[in-house]
Amino acid sequence: MKGLEQRGYSQIVHLTTGGEGNVYTCEKEGEKYIAKVIAMLDPEQLNILKSINALRSEYFPKIIEILNNEDQTIIIRKYIEGATLADEIKKNNFYSFQRAKEMIFEVCNALRALHTMKPNPVIYRDLKPENIIITPNGKVKLIDFGIARYYKQESVRDTVLAGTKGYTAPEVMTGMQSDVRSDIYSIGLVFYEMLSGKSLQDPPYQIRPVTENNEFIPAYVDEIIAKATDINQMNRYESIDEFVYELENIKEIKAKQKNKKRRRRLFVALAIVVALAVAAVLTIPMLTAERVEILLKLEFDNEDDLGYVIDYEHNIETMFAYRDGYVSPKSAGGLMFNYALRGGMLVHYRVQFKPNTCGCVALSSMEGNEIYSYRISPDSNFLAVFDDPTQGKCLETGDQKLQGLPIANNNQFIDVILYISEQDDAVYAFVCDEDAIAYTAYQIPEKFRANEYYAESAAFFENEDDYINIDSVSFAEGSVKQYLAENTAAYHHHNQRIDEFLSIETSSLPEMVLVSLD
Repeated sequence: MKGLEQRGYSQIVHLTTGGEGNVYTCEKEGEKYIAKVIAMLDPEQLNILKSINALRSEYFPKIIEILNNEDQTIIIRKYIEGATLADEIKKNNFYSFQRAKEMIFEVCNALRALHTMKPNPVIYRDLKPENIIITPNGKVKLIDFGIARYYKQESVRDTVLAGTKGYTAPEVMTGMQSDVRSDIYSIGLVFYEMLSGKSLQDPPYQIRPVTENNEFIPAYVDEIIAKATDINQMNRYESIDEFVYELENIKEIKAKQKNKKRRRRLFVALAIVVALAVAAVLTIPMLTAERVEILLKLEFDNEDDLGYVIDYEHNIETMFAYRDGYVSPKSAGGLMFNYALRGGMLVHYRVQFKPNTCGCVALSSMEGNEIYSYRISPDSNFLAVFDDPTQGKCLETGDQKLQGLPIANNNQFIDVILYISEQDDAVYAFVCDEDAIAYTAYQIPEKFRANEYYAESAAFFENEDDYINIDSVSFAEGSVKQYLAENTAAYHHHNQRIDEFLSIETSSLPEMVLVSLD
């Protein structure tokens, strides 16, 4: 490559030849680079590349220089260690739902940077696994901007027909005006390939339900992919943010819609009661004085619910067993649910502990390497644990007995409810069966206030005959007293005692004392 040699580059090695040109590796002053030789770019294409480079985004490799050599353009960029997503999919076949979500969100961040450029958004138009590099530390980089175009509202057609069949939106392939929804179409297809291991370039040349390849993926993912890849631009997500929001929140959105319908039916029923008996009006303020809303309920009678299990190790089979509508954490990893809780929210476990099991259900907060957990053990004791493995610290309160009536563990299902006060300054724990209820509350240390918490369950045993079975996990927001009244039978046997307990100012609750128990 004469043009490269004249600029002082050496060790020039041809890598590939594609539809747009030739790709080489080269070196200069001990640094490695990629050189792409393509047909001469027009001034607008050159301006797009320079504008993208000026962003200095972590999602795009730095362009070192752009050379025009006779009728060719040579783009020299920094060499990125890693493999393309196409190679990774070939190696792994498909990704877990959680890992695929993490990666597609990174891709969305990269495209968002292009779509928000001023004065004109840039439409990438060529998103495909071959143009996504995964670095050794798991980060995403987008490469090859040869067919990127400015979006101009006054235009009705793109000037160049381009793209890759099986990834590029129909309007791009036919030369119609592309916009942000064109990139969303490609996002949907890349996400589908990550989850299924299949692309539209291969038989049966159509999108199939992702659960055919991975039974742990929630069924609603098919709805999201279908909307993103609708052949009609008008029917797709209007922005990257809308796609991301729905992927993160569709289960909660549907749950809220269902609860709204349920509440409407309830209000109609109350209105009828009021019409029939005026005296019932007096009870309505008491019924509505305190609000509670179910945000999400996982019942595990449908494997879609397993999509909320956080997959840290990319091998969820080591973390839990799923059988007969229950999930059971394994000693190899336990499990955590991908739903953040803050002040005024609670998690409700319906759980079965085998007697003498060593394990827990918990609320856990993670900041860097630090983990802070509130746990309920099988013997219905409460404890808090602070762990920072990088500092060699492990502090805990030791088992704290709960007030109220003890819950005998007779291998029955019990209810465990952990609630964060609305002011983020206290945590409450309730354990109950049909008749008895035990409870406690402590101030949250200042350092851990306003943190996000996640519902977690862990097992600390090796014997396969021991177990913790989780029948359901519910997330709610609002009054914990109202929640107990609506969802536990034991509250009604002991409501006076519980109401008095909940009336205590959080500033008067005891503080946690964390010590080393080594």
